[in-house]
Amino acid sequence: MPVSLQPPLDQNTGHRRLFESHGPASNDHERYVIKRSTTIADESQRLNRAGTPERIVERSYSSLQNEALAIDYISIHTTVPVPKIITTYEDRGCFVIIQEYVEGAIQAYDAPVHLHSTIIKQLEYFVEQMRRLRSPKLQCFYPQIHLPARLVANRIQLSHLEYPYDKDARYVLCHGDLGWQNILVDPHTGEIKCILDWEYAGFYPAEVVGEFWKRHGTADPLGSLDDDTEQICEFL
Repeated sequence: MPVSLQPPLDQNTGHRRLFESHGPASNDHERYVIKRSTTIADESQRLNRAGTPERIVERSYSSLQNEALAIDYISIHTTVPVPKIITTYEDRGCFVIIQEYVEGAIQAYDAPVHLHSTIIKQLEYFVEQMRRLRSPKLQCFYPQIHLPARLVANRIQLSHLEYPYDKDARYVLCHGDLGWQNILVDPHTGEIKCILDWEYAGFYPAEVVGEFWKRHGTADPLGSLDDDTEQICEFL
């Protein structure tokens, strides 16, 4: 059994539960990642919620459905390394994704500095592939729009706007949260093994996502000089 380079998964974020499990057989040492949409019980215990528990549960459910559909599409149309989904199903009002655990990898965020240029070069290649896939409509893979994570403060409002049909198909395929915490790499070579968390994937103007993936960090502005959120909201 490969030695894991990542700590055991057991997270309950604002929009999902994420944990790991082993195969059901006694001799099955394969590890799996299980992603489950949040529940009313989860959200009722939280403070400072952005919306009612019911609303958050609804968006959590649809965002994981969007992720599963996006991974399937990307695995067919690109060479971008995505999680291998074992199965998806509904369980007591939750949407669940079970996917293979990527062994022998670390988050790009934790990669040594001398590997950063290697990681960026690969990302340029993968993003170029994605941007060749276009749509005349601003849309996600699930009917409900889930705009990129960095627009969190304005996401719900912007998701309900009508966006123009574009005969030139300027909407390009975007990950939606392409920060280095969502990229798994080989700790010795920097080879990208998997790009995770496609909940916000969809076809957007390239300007909406930006190019924050070109530097070490999350897919968010760093400081006021880097913050273009207001301009992006006006653009949309």
